[in-house]
Amino acid sequence: MLYLDAAATTPPWPEVVEAYARAWQERFAHPGSPHELGLRAAELLDAARRQVAELLGVEPEEVLFTNGATEANAAVILGAASSAPEGRRHIVTTAVEHPSVLEPLARLERRGFRVTYVAPDRSGTLWARDVLAALTPETFLVSVMYVNHETGSIHPVEEIGAGLRDRPNVRFHVDAVQAAAVLPLPIRTARIDYLTLSGHKIHGPRRTGILFVRKGLPPPRLYGDGVPEGGVLHPGTPDVAAAAAFARALRLTEERRTAFVERVRDLSERLREGLEARGAVVLSPRLARAPHILNVSFPGMRGEVLVRALSAHGVYVGTRSACRSRAPRSHVLTAMRLPGELISGSIRLSFAEDLEPDAAEEILSRFDRALRDLRSRS
Repeated sequence: MLYLDAAATTPPWPEVVEAYARAWQERFAHPGSPHELGLRAAELLDAARRQVAELLGVEPEEVLFTNGATEANAAVILGAASSAPEGRRHIVTTAVEHPSVLEPLARLERRGFRVTYVAPDRSGTLWARDVLAALTPETFLVSVMYVNHETGSIHPVEEIGAGLRDRPNVRFHVDAVQAAAVLPLPIRTARIDYLTLSGHKIHGPRRTGILFVRKGLPPPRLYGDGVPEGGVLHPGTPDVAAAAAFARALRLTEERRTAFVERVRDLSERLREGLEARGAVVLSPRLARAPHILNVSFPGMRGEVLVRALSAHGVYVGTRSACRSRAPRSHVLTAMRLPGELISGSIRLSFAEDLEPDAAEEILSRFDRALRDLRSRS
């Protein structure tokens, strides 16, 4: 099996599974219970929060565990809107955000808020000057992802954050879900107010995430007037095992990042050259691209058809965000103003930590077989 769909989800690391199982078995009690077992569970939850804070370079009270990045993104956007000053109802974002950002923004538009969607250029590159130029006196929130989930384009969040330093009343939210595996997170240097992470994108458990909330800002509220307690955004019984497993996955990600980036950069470059030689058009930007995501198109083919053909040969790739895989076409590639033939023929290759550069030859060999199958039917 050659799994090349890590941008959708990553396989769990054995160390993370072990951490989850051990915590679930040994610290299963409710961390709010005052007896000894409850106190031991609370200790582990607090320890996980401190570990995450240490790894992110922030304070423990700035870290909230969530049910995933989708929940965290919605909480930030809807929460910021609910506390926006009178007369300020404008948000700046990009046209290539993940659906978990675009959907709450669409809800706000239906309630009368105004949203400016800044588009990248045809290479997929987003320019900070375009984002900053969209600000108005009514803007209260800027929301920009760090790494695009379809093309791997790295967005200039540090430059945008620098441009917001003289706008202290404008909150800055960064969706860093696809960045954590390959890039350090510039939370302090980029003047970020809110940052979201997802566990299952870094070989951690599903339905876990992290929301960083800069000290001094009110934490987002998901339901009514309730305030997050014990480092957990949502109400209900905290999942102590998931928090411990997330902290373990984040630590391993930090320890393994440099070696992973070196390996995957080599692998990605070999595949880019090999696929171009087979007629593919690379849609990911040449520069400022996260190396673990590569988007290519085979003109004249439908991406979904190629995905199924590759699957028959044991190669598993994606087409676009798994959260919007049934949409008629990619909103990211559409925003890049690419021709329809390139959009419909696009597939996304994204790499997990276990792939070696030498896998490129086997992947390309299986591409050859899949392409031969498709061409023999036409």
